[in-house]
This record gives sequence, structure tokens and C-alpha cells, in this order.
Amino acid sequence: MHPKDPKFVNQLPEGQWSTGLYDCCNDPSNCLFTCFCPCVTFGRIAEVIDGGNLSCNIQGLVYYAMCHIASGWLYGGIYRSKLWRHYSLPEARTR
Repeated sequence: MHPKDPKFVNQLPEGQWSTGLYDCCNDPSNCLFTCFCPCVTFGRIAEVIDGGNLSCNIQGLVYYAMCHIASGWLYGGIYRSKLWRHYSLPEARTR
């Protein structure tokens, strides 16, 4: 599915987390891929949040470059805030 596809954007109910904090371990292939290729995973998420305006590859390369100048946390934080606003998610999670 493409990030601009309305079915893709509306998959999750707004304001709710669909998984728990450690549910990533339920999908070992995704967990390992993210562990060893965080720039690709970041790029995929950023592409969805930006509605496909910038490609996964560009976002991943920017994140990679920012990490090498010790600023990846800043770029990641910007997209974390965008993610919360995009899906109307609460900042703090309690379970």
C-alpha cells in the first residue's frame, strides 16, 4: 500500500495505540530489520507521516547523515511529534 492511499492512512483509529511498547518483538523479522537498519525504518515512517511528499530513501539518508553529526535525536524527535499529531496519539503511555 502507498502512504497516500486513504485505506492506508485510516487503518488505525485516531488517539489509540495499536500495540504495546514491546510488541515489536512479536514480529522478529521487523524487529531485527529495525535493529540493524534503523535508517530504512525511519524513512518508511517519515514517508507515511509526510504523506509521501519525500521518499523513504531521502528521509532515511537525511536521518543517517544527521546521526553521523550527532543530531539524529533531533530529527527523530521532530518526526515523533509529527507522528503524535498525525494520529492524535497521547504523548505518555500508561498500561
